Amino acid sequence: MCVSVLYTYNPLKKQPADSLTPLDVTTSLEVEPGRYYQSKGQYHLDMTGVATTSLPIKNLPEELNQYNTLIIEGFNGFRNANIYLTAQLSNSHNETVLFKQKLIRADSSINVLSESWQRADTITDVSLLFESNVALGFTAPSDLDINWRSIFFTIDSQLSPWRVGFSQLNGFVPLSYSSINLYNGEAIAIYKPILIIPGLWVVISVILFYLIRPATYHLLLVVICAWLMAAIVYGINFYQQSEFNQHQFTRNNPFLNDIDRQMAQIASRINTSLISQDNAESAKIMIMGGDDFSKKRLNFHLLQHNVGIIGDFETLVKILAQTNSFAVLLPPYNNICNETQQPSAAKSFDIVLLSNRFCFIQ
Repeated sequence: MCVSVLYTYNPLKKQPADSLTPLDVTTSLEVEPGRYYQSKGQYHLDMTGVATTSLPIKNLPEELNQYNTLIIEGFNGFRNANIYLTAQLSNSHNETVLFKQKLIRADSSINVLSESWQRADTITDVSLLFESNVALGFTAPSDLDINWRSIFFTIDSQLSPWRVGFSQLNGFVPLSYSSINLYNGEAIAIYKPILIIPGLWVVISVILFYLIRPATYHLLLVVICAWLMAAIVYGINFYQQSEFNQHQFTRNNPFLNDIDRQMAQIASRINTSLISQDNAESAKIMIMGGDDFSKKRLNFHLLQHNVGIIGDFETLVKILAQTNSFAVLLPPYNNICNETQQPSAAKSFDIVLLSNRFCFIQ
């Protein structure tokens, strides 16, 4: 979740009355013709051919900060898209900053907006930003339809805390592909409010146990119940992640996804290039870049060689000066293969383009 905060602190405005009528904006979206249609009570957005789409919301009231919750009912397509609420926030000192909050991807997406939204004096340029989640090559043409039943602003006091908590729990959170655990920033942001409740319950119970000295089994029951509550949260997320991975990975078998398939092809071409070398067995291969998915997978497909990932260009050039050393440049570093942008330190090496995206420097 990414939220911009106003520079000057303004006290939170008084919460609006519970009688404040929810603001329905389902039909207030400005959408490019041909990408939006209604069918069987659902509004559909076609993301074919675009990675991002911004839908401005028109006809909004001036006191929009009275509403602190955005709800999307019947939201579908959340496995393959990210959705954000964006706006321009201004305060009494005419300071304007960009507001951007990631929304929960769940059938009933209930999103309590940050304090910066409520503190703003003026809220303009409100939009819903959709991003197609194609980073790992999972999205197929059939996945590019995103749909919902209704979108409206309201206040959290009109909602049951259990309903808000269940929406957070049920929201799908893609986890790191090197781990099935919850330990990443996005997961913590959503699950922390839920997991902190049993944690506080245990702390209070321990304090009361030492103060009033009840039977030990009372404290044991509290710990067991708290553990079960946390286990449910982890269990649901574990199930969702496992189901997602099994469904998506089998589509590209034997490769994890399309990017992994491309890395295997690049590795095959590198192997072909090395065969022509006299000392292919002792060749040293360096992949320029960080530990992102594509470079890790290319490293995996080249493990039959002396291969590794290197992070800085100066060290790369020094190693390349050694005999029988090679470098693989993937985006965004492959612009070094462009003669007009090539650093002078690398001009002594011949460049062989493997494709329009990848290059192999000898």
